[in-house]
This record gives sequence, structure tokens and C-alpha cells, in this order.
Amino acid sequence: MKPSLLIARHLPPAAMILAEQRFDLVPSGGRDLDTATTLGLLRASTAQALLLSANVVLDAGAMAQLPESVRIIATASVGFDHVDVEAARNRGIVVTNTPGVLDECTADYAFMLMLMAARRAGAHMALVANGWSHGLGMVELAGTRVWGKTLGIVGMGRIGKAVARRALGFGMTIHYHDRMALPSDIAGDAVYHDTLPDLLAASDIVSLHCPAMPGNRPLLSAAEFARMKPGAILVNAARGSLVDESALLDALDKGIVAAAGLDVFAREPHPDSVLVRHPSVVATPHMASATMETRNDMALLALDNLSAFFSGARPPNALN
Repeated sequence: MKPSLLIARHLPPAAMILAEQRFDLVPSGGRDLDTATTLGLLRASTAQALLLSANVVLDAGAMAQLPESVRIIATASVGFDHVDVEAARNRGIVVTNTPGVLDECTADYAFMLMLMAARRAGAHMALVANGWSHGLGMVELAGTRVWGKTLGIVGMGRIGKAVARRALGFGMTIHYHDRMALPSDIAGDAVYHDTLPDLLAASDIVSLHCPAMPGNRPLLSAAEFARMKPGAILVNAARGSLVDESALLDALDKGIVAAAGLDVFAREPHPDSVLVRHPSVVATPHMASATMETRNDMALLALDNLSAFFSGARPPNALN
């Protein structure tokens, strides 16, 4: 008998075919479900497993509402801020994620944000979309070049390393901050900073590739922005909670930060955000992993984690 699975996320077709082969699926309409709908379907079924991503938030309160039948939660994402892993552990529920498969396309996207922010591409696109009624002067809407600049990477994990590889092709000098320095054979010529303020002071462009901070407190607030080079550029394709958005707005208005390329925000979606409308911000709606190939790979890896669990093995990407 196949294990019972509720899929709370609309998956790519190939992944759905595999899911139907491996699991007894709880009917869900093949759509993205919100938290309340997911909890309701779980309580009305005997589902043993749940596949989701950030569309469903399982904090401690929601975790307490899960029926006893649920034994594993697989998130089709590398981030797992939306699942209280400790609360799941206390319930005896395994939680898995999908690292690795999205590294390269996320690095591509982060580099795209870097280039667009530096060259003011968002303002250029807005000008054309609004009619392009006049020619531009020699310095009007001019950005700054990326070639040869110093890139400061916060978090030199898989994605950070992938960004660094791309930066080398642009003649950039790589600096990084992490909990510890990389072995020299991996770090190459990259310069390690054991404190974040030192990295910020040395970098023309700062790109975040680290997990959320404990309690979702910001990594970058007013004090950190004050340590950055005047006219620095910020890229965040990691976690929205890493940045104090009010402090970033102030830094942008004062020219401390010249531009920002942001794919993640403290609140998502946030249609009333002032930050995303700032003329020096390139904003995208949390899409750094959004290629068809990668989204399919994420879904397949989530299913593989579930299959491993129900075969009696420890899932390869278990978080608890």
C-alpha cells in the first residue's frame, strides 16, 4: 500500500506524474494551498506526509494542529523558515528540504540583480516603458561598472561560491565573511574577513547568501549600512529578514547605498512596499530559483526525500 501524501504546492507535470506513481495523493485540486486549507485537508484525511514550500507556514501553533497521522514534511525549497523544525521534532515529525539543486540558477539571478542595480537597468526599463520621450544626456541615468570591483559575499556556502565563480569572469576581487575561513585550496585568492563590518568597509558590492538570523533579526541595520563604502551596492537573494528595510531606505535616500537588487523581502507579498518603488531599487518577487529545470529538480528531490523516509532510510536532506 502506498503512503498517503498531501501536496500543497502546484508541482511541474513530471513531478506530479512521479508523485502519483509513488503515493496515494490526497485530492487538493492541483493548486497552491494556503496554511488554513492545508491544515483542513490534513485533518480531514489520514495523510502521512505533506509536501509544501513557503506558501504554507507551519509555526509552532500550526504544527500543534497537525493530525497524528503526519510523519514527515518535505519542503520543496532550500529555506525552511516557514516550518518550525524544532516543533516538528517535538512531535516526532521529520522535516526535509532541497539544497543543492538550485545553487547555479540562484547565483545567476543574484548576478543579474547585481548588474541591473549597478547599471540602473530598472530606471532604464521604466523610461522606455513610459514612452522614452527624450534622449539622455551624457551622465543622465548613468550607473556604475561591475568589472574590476570588489565583491563582498556574506555566506560562502554553495550559492556564495557559485556567485564568486561568476564574479571572477568579471575581473572582480572576491572578499567574503562566514563563520570560518575556507581551506586555501577552495578559497583561492578570495580574502576572508572574520567580522562583517570589516567586509562591508572593503566592498564595492555586498551580496547576501546566508541563512536567516536567529529570531529573524536583521543582519544589516543602520549601523552596518554606515560601515559600507559610500555608494556601495547591496544584493539580497537570500532572506528578506536579513535586511532592516527602513534602514535600507534611509541609506538609499542618503546615498550611503547607491542601489539595491532585491529578490526577497521581510513581508511577501507586500503590495504597499515603499522600498520596491524606490528609483534605486531593482525588485523581483522571490524568483531566484525560478527556472523550469530547477523547479522540477526541487520537486523531484522533495519526492525522493519522502520515498527514502517511507523505505525506512533516513532522508538525505533531513533537517531534524
